[in-house]
Amino acid sequence: MKKIISFLLIIAVLLPGSLFHDMILLMILLWIWRGEVKNWLDSKWKYAYRSLWIFAGCLTLILMPRPFALPTDRVQLVYFNNDGKRLKAPLHHWLLNIIFPEETICAIGSIVPLTPLRAALPLGESILKDFDTELRNGGLLKVGTAYRRNALALESPMSGTVPQGLNEYFGENTRAFYVIKPKNFDKKLNYPVLFFAHGYLGNWKLYTGLFRDIDNHIIVNFGTEDLSGIFNNRHIRELTALYLPILEEMGFNVEKDNISLMGLSNGGSAVDIAYGSNPDSFKNLIYVSTGVNNSRKTKAKIMVIGGGLDHCSPSMKRGMALLKQKGQKSAFLFDENHTHLKLLSDDKNCLNFLNEQLQ
Repeated sequence: MKKIISFLLIIAVLLPGSLFHDMILLMILLWIWRGEVKNWLDSKWKYAYRSLWIFAGCLTLILMPRPFALPTDRVQLVYFNNDGKRLKAPLHHWLLNIIFPEETICAIGSIVPLTPLRAALPLGESILKDFDTELRNGGLLKVGTAYRRNALALESPMSGTVPQGLNEYFGENTRAFYVIKPKNFDKKLNYPVLFFAHGYLGNWKLYTGLFRDIDNHIIVNFGTEDLSGIFNNRHIRELTALYLPILEEMGFNVEKDNISLMGLSNGGSAVDIAYGSNPDSFKNLIYVSTGVNNSRKTKAKIMVIGGGLDHCSPSMKRGMALLKQKGQKSAFLFDENHTHLKLLSDDKNCLNFLNEQLQ
């Protein structure tokens, strides 16, 4: 029985889930085989077994999703209310993150489309087709890579989808956003801000792993109060009325004339609203795998990132053609062979493009 349990635990560790969960499983294995491991290790050095337990325990605590940021962390999930007052992360949110880390949920969710439960997923058939394409070409492997970027930096922020989900289904009144410090952050310097609006299913921790590699910007990943990812005018007004004051309260110095907004999928609604209402207040407006529904000339640079296999590609192509026709300052990263998941499957090119164009 011990060998069967060990085999199942090893299989679970090999799944691309949370490194925190992996460490717990490895510690269970260490306990199951404690006699054999202790005898072998202590034959090399009498403190080896005890030291291994101390090391594994400390690493598990470090990788555990935590409701606060350490001074060395670059990524932090900030809770706040509608008045812009910062809040402590609720205890039950933290417990949900420990029991159901986002990485593990995402790993399980990636398996479901391969089972008869596929139709039960809250996704459209077009997204599932994109999933199938990325599965065939290996693009989905990049999902685990994005999560690992935080873990390898020994950072483990909580999931931003938890407050959104609890708001939607249980009527809780909490909100949260991610802040990513620039590399080599200097509190004496002023920094531009890039706001990222994620779409359907919430403000994923996943994208903080990607955006760690954007240069010289404060990154703010924000979302709607629920999981819809459909933004409105109030959300756009809050960028300067609510989010920037919180950043300043946290000790960031912001270049208020250098604000960019990027929207992915349903999050493109945020860019559409900003473009239609007050585009000149932004330095860059960036559409990622989403419909491009505005094309009037503005001082802001308009960027489009997408793929020809995306169900949004007709709108993106039409928008890019109009932007070129009107002589709008713009930049495009578009590949006919990529899907709605381009930002994940083609992460290196997307990040290089953003670092180049955001200068």
